[in-house]
Amino acid sequence: MTNSKCFFDTACNLLLLVWLTIAVRANDTPLSHSSASLTFEKRNNGAHDSNDETSPITIPRRVSSTTKKTCALLGAERLAPYKILRNGDYFREVSYMSHTTQSVLNQDPIVWVGSDGRWTSISAVSLATGDIIRTYRLDIPSGVKGADWESISLGPCSSDANDPETCLYIGDIGNNSAGDCLSRPCDRGRDFVIIYKLKEPQLDVPYNDEALQVATLEVNYKHKDMPVDRNNCEALFVDWTAGSGRGDIYMVTKHGSDGIANTRIVKLAVGDHENLTGGSVTSHSVVPVGTPSLWKSGWSGADMSLDGGLILLRSGSYVYFFERDEGESVAQVLEGSPCSFEHETDRSGNNDKQFEAVTMMGPKKFLEASECRDSGMCDVAVYAYELVFEESPPVTAPPVSPAPSTSNEEWVDITVDDFESGWGSFESNGKDSFWCSYDSSNSDCRNDKYKDYAHSGVAAVRIQDTGMKSSFSHMNTHDVTSCHELRIQFSFCAYEIEENEEFYVDYYDGVQWGIVGTWVSGGAGSNDGFYHYFRTEQCYKESVSLRPPEFVFPSNAMIRFGAGASRNNDAIYIDDVVFSCRKKESQTTKAE
Repeated sequence: MTNSKCFFDTACNLLLLVWLTIAVRANDTPLSHSSASLTFEKRNNGAHDSNDETSPITIPRRVSSTTKKTCALLGAERLAPYKILRNGDYFREVSYMSHTTQSVLNQDPIVWVGSDGRWTSISAVSLATGDIIRTYRLDIPSGVKGADWESISLGPCSSDANDPETCLYIGDIGNNSAGDCLSRPCDRGRDFVIIYKLKEPQLDVPYNDEALQVATLEVNYKHKDMPVDRNNCEALFVDWTAGSGRGDIYMVTKHGSDGIANTRIVKLAVGDHENLTGGSVTSHSVVPVGTPSLWKSGWSGADMSLDGGLILLRSGSYVYFFERDEGESVAQVLEGSPCSFEHETDRSGNNDKQFEAVTMMGPKKFLEASECRDSGMCDVAVYAYELVFEESPPVTAPPVSPAPSTSNEEWVDITVDDFESGWGSFESNGKDSFWCSYDSSNSDCRNDKYKDYAHSGVAAVRIQDTGMKSSFSHMNTHDVTSCHELRIQFSFCAYEIEENEEFYVDYYDGVQWGIVGTWVSGGAGSNDGFYHYFRTEQCYKESVSLRPPEFVFPSNAMIRFGAGASRNNDAIYIDDVVFSCRKKESQTTKAE
């Protein structure tokens, strides 16, 4: 293996620090753009400056590994804000908003918007004037007991790409008590939630106040693969993409910190609702299709661009952007890495203490609205942003990879460890690496104040401080000579990690150890495959691949995890480690 680093050697670390400093300064080049109000989040010697107008720093890689998706999205420029005027109690706690492409009133932007709670109407508002254009009553079937409207999305009515009609999907999907469910069966909260579907009302057509018919979809979480059978949820969107998934409804569930491992991406297929008629009431079980790569307990808003190429997810003060390539499923995108740019909401306004509603506005803009909750009724602040994309991707040499194989290939797990029963395939290398389980008297950290550190179950491995004592590694070596690709998958949660502190994944190639990935606290930066950036107090799922010729596959390979923090309170919890091999079946001799 080339360019490996002697991770635990102090002299080597000092030399590397000098090298990195030179590399950083050499790559800190200006980025030209059209507006001085454009803000970026970037990594610069551990500091963040929202007014710094330089490009994200690129540090040369020492070894190759899996590259996370490189987004063309660079940042967002704040535009002039809008305002929705207070209208009685219509907008007491704005939780959902969706921009419509309809154009009336001099083509001013229009949104469908509403408040948390139980409602029987939906309003269209002009952002230019702040006034309600029209409020439509909905014919909710008698006997349907709605409780908590939390989300709205525009989307295609059917899977037919030639169908021009657009539908509104209103998510009465809030279920706060169910957010505490940790296992099934659970009796907290509602047994099912509701999605109302109706054709989008045309604002240029006269309205006589007649209630509009809706299709009522009673949605439950009883699918056998769901970890809990009741969930809270506030994030819903519909797939616009032409193809088999057009019209699929997606939700991202929401749990308290103790149940964060139960968060799922779930789907209601278009075939379940495209032929429903107004007035119908049907029952459906959503299907879990994945787990978000960002471990958050509070997903509260979501949307997809009309071309299907960008998905937005909100949690707390941040909006995360996921670019979607052609042929990628929604689950693949949300299980992968978001763009390095994260939008942090400015909550300094008097009525801007909490935000949930977020929506795309055209292909390159998005909106977010304040809840107004702290002051009861208020004029709702709606902030608009122009997304800034890289004009043309940089030209880079293609990565070195083995020639395509014509033989069958399969992944084989070498070691699989969830740490529920102890160290498994690994062992500690010192006092700052220990097994944690918050329900076991044998745990070295059963009294830790963080009770949601395990990706699955109740156990994980904690590493802290720095040095050999802060690492753990395979107990035995493994023969990987028959592999032509190796993969290291794991999850981690970070707590009290200061800016610029790190942890590493090492690989032993039979001769020496070398780092194959570095995870750096800072929240934003160039996820280039070697350097990965994360925010403390959050959890992530990661994957690193190793391929020849950069890596040697010996008969005695091992992997190791090590911390590069500064004190014992800096905690990284590693869980669900899978070390696997892509094997190539031996070629059989051709007959004749």
